[in-house]
Amino acid sequence: MKSSSVPEHVFTGPRWGYLQVDTDERRLRLWKAVPLKGDFESGEGRKKQIVEQMKLLIRETVQFSDEPMQMNLSNYLHEHLQYSYTYLANIFVELEGYNIEKFYIGCRIEKVKELLHFSALSVTEIAYRMHYSSVAHLSTQFRRTTGSMPSQYKRHCLKHLSRFSNKDGTMPET
Repeated sequence: MKSSSVPEHVFTGPRWGYLQVDTDERRLRLWKAVPLKGDFESGEGRKKQIVEQMKLLIRETVQFSDEPMQMNLSNYLHEHLQYSYTYLANIFVELEGYNIEKFYIGCRIEKVKELLHFSALSVTEIAYRMHYSSVAHLSTQFRRTTGSMPSQYKRHCLKHLSRFSNKDGTMPET
């Protein structure tokens, strides 16, 4: 696809950024379409941006998807970022110090905490909504990540919330 806002020898495409033909040297250069904020030439800067893209994709998947993922996380990231999962996993660990799966689980647990804190859903309903295979699976991941059980966390949230509400259960006016 040719764009009128860039020079005639530059073409753009979805997911691939700029496909630039250098007519003087007759070389073809292809850059990945990871939106970089900083140094375009720095390999380290590119890696940081790829990791940020991975984190954004994972957060969006967890926060906004009501449907279970139709493919596993590795294929999902590969398909959206157009890099091998091995490369993605290696740079994630290199820059973050922990693996992609741990980040994904952490995002899911944060969403569970949000649902426990701000909704009237039971732990069973949350496990179903978040596509856990069972309540036990959710409880195990929750305990490993936070150190407490989901039901304990919910009770703590309700107790904390009750200190700030009126006797009739409504929030005080400010």
